[in-house]
Amino acid sequence: MKISLHCLVSLFSIILLSGFASSLHISFDEFKSHPATSRALLREKKPCKEDFASKDYTVLTSRCKGPKYQAKACCSAFKDFACPYAEAITDQTTLCADDMFCYLEIYGRYPLGLFAKLCKEGKKGLDCTNVKANSTSSRG
Repeated sequence: MKISLHCLVSLFSIILLSGFASSLHISFDEFKSHPATSRALLREKKPCKEDFASKDYTVLTSRCKGPKYQAKACCSAFKDFACPYAEAITDQTTLCADDMFCYLEIYGRYPLGLFAKLCKEGKKGLDCTNVKANSTSSRG
């Protein structure tokens, strides 16, 4: 499934979930500004092995509702949805985070940067240790 340019541009501005210390955390460290230390060519990212187009987003959309998004409800729902895929979405060599946030925008109509703004836990990012391994499923 081809992702629209709008989604990719939107997601690029979020700088997505990446740079984690272990697969049990989802880090928001990449939202901080870092000075460039060297010149490097842009590398093409690999397609994601997870099919985020077919995931069931109701675990998130049923609990995280606007216009006044509640941090506790939204972050808990976001972790329930995203933590089973923490390893994939924090892999900076793939498009997994881009894909996931694109579909979050499509299915949930969440404002850009909502989860980065609301969900903060320590220096390592979101702790996925106590989140059930497979709380999300495919649409069907």
